[in-house]
Amino acid sequence: MSENSVDLDQVKYATAVLTDCLVRTLQQIDPTARRRFLANLEQAQQGLRENPTSRPTSEDQTKHENELLVWTKSLISGSEPATARGVPFLDL
Repeated sequence: MSENSVDLDQVKYATAVLTDCLVRTLQQIDPTARRRFLANLEQAQQGLRENPTSRPTSEDQTKHENELLVWTKSLISGSEPATARGVPFLDL
């Protein structure tokens, strides 16, 4: 794995963690924030899958976009496909 790839993974993970923190903060104000955010995130993922050519991106860019959305969803919901952890990141 190249150094650039490692750096990009770190940025994606940090972005997902920051997003989780923001959703948690919103959840304190609006108890439906997490559910609504996850629904919006699912719509975004579906839009990217259904319209992959709606924007000029390479296959790598599409992969990285999808990974960021999947990692974000995993941290917020606790639904990590690889481990079936079931516990949101900040609840650990």
